Amino acid sequence: MESRSDMLMISEVLIFLVVSLVIAQFLKLQWAHRQLPPGPMPLPIFGSLWQLNFQANHKMLEKLAKLHGNIFTFWLGHTPAVVLYRFQAVKDGLTTHPEDVSGRMETPVFKQMANGKGILLSNGHTWKQQRRFGIISLRKLGMGKKSLEHRIQKEAHHLVDNFMTTNEKPLDPTFPVVHAVSNVMSAVVFGHRFSRDDETFHRLIEAFDCIVAFGNSLTYFLCEILPGVMQYLPGPQKKALACCEFIHSFIRKEIESHRESGIADESQDFIDCYLEQMAKTKDEPNSTYDEDNMIQSIFDLFMAGTETTTTTMRWALMFMVLYPDIQEKVQQELDAVLGPSHTICYEDRKKLPYTNAVIHEIQRYGSIVLITIPRKSVKDTVLLGYPIPKGTLVIPVLDSALYDPEQWEIPKQFNPNHFLDKDGNFVSREAFLPFSAGHRFLKVLWARRRLPPGPVPFPVLGNLFQMNFRIHHETLKKMAKTHGHIFTLWLANVPVVVLQGFQAVKDGLTTHAEDVSARPKTAAFDVLTNGNGIMFSNGHVWKQQRRFCFMILRKLGTGKEHRIQEEASHLVEHLDNMKGRSLDPSLVLGYTVANVICAVAFGHRFSLEDKHFHKLIEIIADIIAYGNSSFYFLHEYVPWLMDYIPGPHKKTVQGIAVVRSIIREEIRSCEKCDRTDEPENFIDFYLAQTAKAKEDPKSTYEEDNLVQSIFDLFVAGIETTTTTLRWALLYMLVYPDIQEKVQQELDAVLGPSHTICYEDRKKLPYTNAVIHEILRYSRVVLIALPRASVRDTDLLGFSVPKNTIILSNIDSVLTDPGQWETPEEFNPNHFLDKDGNFVSREAFLPFSTDRLSDYHSKPQH
Repeated sequence: MESRSDMLMISEVLIFLVVSLVIAQFLKLQWAHRQLPPGPMPLPIFGSLWQLNFQANHKMLEKLAKLHGNIFTFWLGHTPAVVLYRFQAVKDGLTTHPEDVSGRMETPVFKQMANGKGILLSNGHTWKQQRRFGIISLRKLGMGKKSLEHRIQKEAHHLVDNFMTTNEKPLDPTFPVVHAVSNVMSAVVFGHRFSRDDETFHRLIEAFDCIVAFGNSLTYFLCEILPGVMQYLPGPQKKALACCEFIHSFIRKEIESHRESGIADESQDFIDCYLEQMAKTKDEPNSTYDEDNMIQSIFDLFMAGTETTTTTMRWALMFMVLYPDIQEKVQQELDAVLGPSHTICYEDRKKLPYTNAVIHEIQRYGSIVLITIPRKSVKDTVLLGYPIPKGTLVIPVLDSALYDPEQWEIPKQFNPNHFLDKDGNFVSREAFLPFSAGHRFLKVLWARRRLPPGPVPFPVLGNLFQMNFRIHHETLKKMAKTHGHIFTLWLANVPVVVLQGFQAVKDGLTTHAEDVSARPKTAAFDVLTNGNGIMFSNGHVWKQQRRFCFMILRKLGTGKEHRIQEEASHLVEHLDNMKGRSLDPSLVLGYTVANVICAVAFGHRFSLEDKHFHKLIEIIADIIAYGNSSFYFLHEYVPWLMDYIPGPHKKTVQGIAVVRSIIREEIRSCEKCDRTDEPENFIDFYLAQTAKAKEDPKSTYEEDNLVQSIFDLFVAGIETTTTTLRWALLYMLVYPDIQEKVQQELDAVLGPSHTICYEDRKKLPYTNAVIHEILRYSRVVLIALPRASVRDTDLLGFSVPKNTIILSNIDSVLTDPGQWETPEEFNPNHFLDKDGNFVSREAFLPFSTDRLSDYHSKPQH
């Protein structure tokens, strides 16, 4: 009885432990589940596989995507797999963040089959070295050249002859097609072809078929989840491993045969190339060129090439039978362009648009690769706004990109017109991803596209109609949700690449700052500036004027802080005189800011009653309003028409002439005083520089540039700073608790009698944080001034041609949920650490990283 009682107690303890472990794993899975993109709830041991019926069926994945979105997580046991569904998600993973998800998962099955060798399933240094060598060798052996093309043509003749011998009797084309494709690979790798009757060759093909079938089976998933159990059980996994061993043995024999023959003076096949490379690098400690890597690389070439090409050709034969009208059109084009006696070659595709379109549609509609070989994130990254931790399995579903209804007109039908324009010319499609050939191949593929995706433009108007003839930040935000963080808008016939969100704007304005450093030459900009000054000039003019302005503003700024303090005193005095009465602070703030700039540019301030000063501020406000109006776009689009009709553009042009006239009067006044020996303001310094450089043929120092540079300083500084100050007053009224904290810090650190200066910000972390949050939350510059690419470049993986207009949505940076904890709330804690110290933020770009941001960001503080 005692023994039985002990056994019962042991059983209860074991049951308790097992149940506890299951519960613990369940809770752990639920916690981890919340840190990843949404998806079906995982269960202990099996994860989400039970919901997939232990198979990655495309119908099941489609159903999950409808429930959870185009990026979702399912669990292979206790391993999370992030699935990328539909074109935008696949593109974000394979092209926008290719380096981030370039690893291969080291799974039990992958390890048994490849052991980290070769090309397809290796990582790091091994992958880079083997892949590079594979590409170089295949090029050397004639990949894409006449020598390889001749081998393919020869096998094609053998295949046609085989079909002819059937005398129109029914046949299964599988083996003849496999034989033809495999013999092309054999010729490249081994240097010879096999006869149809070779039994070893038959076994080789059957072994590859067995491995592919195993990869699509329930047993494969069980081997990944329960490798310790499955290695002791009989089943397809044993046969698949035996097939791998047979193929490796077959390749080893071929290698031995080459060794016995000796390395030829000129390599005839892949094995010759590899043996030569092994001999060359045998003394290099970092070399990965050895027999195991050679065997696995050859295995990978056969696996990647034979199965996909064979299946595609079988689909092609079936589609030609199912669609005789399409078959007839292909034959008619071949006969008309090439004639019946011509042996077709790869270059002929350029003359055969319909045939080329049919081949592409066969690959799209056949969709033979449902899911790519899984990838692994090599560092923490973000895909479609979701954080993806390092080491996460990432699975792009290519099938979903090839059937994406947003990318294809009739995705569920076989339609060669997907690859033809209205004139019957062949067109490539960005969403055409029949095979996942690795992220570098995809980058090359997409680089052929001239521009990033975007809304379909209308004739004549482009996308202006969809935008209500205005570039509004909310419209851009809406478009980004559909087209991604970098997309193209068409302003009539002019493409504009829009950068949305911090990562995109950073890539354009910081990472590739020199590539997109120009200003576009447009009708309105020419009228406004004529290519002079700082903001809208280019090339040598821009560089010389910008460098001089930086240098002079630094000189004028050093020790001149009292000018800002003086204007601040005038402002406070004016507000005090209101004696608590309500007021609109706009005008007095505008005067204050403008007088700071006047003191720097002209050397004096204006009184509040000065009519010229009033006019100056009103005109600059009108120019800003015009730049945000529909008339501005019409001016850019039909300048020849706008010259003859009335409207705000006429008033703007007249206003610019008045401002230039005021500036010229100030220049005349400074010339009379002649302070070139001891300059006191911007005009004095500029006049001195003009005199100094008058003999320099490359000098751009002349009055038109001086006038425009001062004009730029006013436009860049007055409106932004005035608007920011107005927001600051409003926020202090709306958030009295924040106002009180600022006042307490000022009183505690400086005291009531101290006149605040710029250096005091280091001692005032909370006040500094509030000022930064005002700049962030008010977002006075929603969209940066347009730039233009000075050379062909890449932004977020997209090819952007030279002279393309680039538009950065600054609003999207300052409200990017990936960068700010509470982007839609006024929260000074965005710039404070847990100890209350001020912290700068990389995504803090209130005026963009633009040409004049440095000029007017410091005075705003």
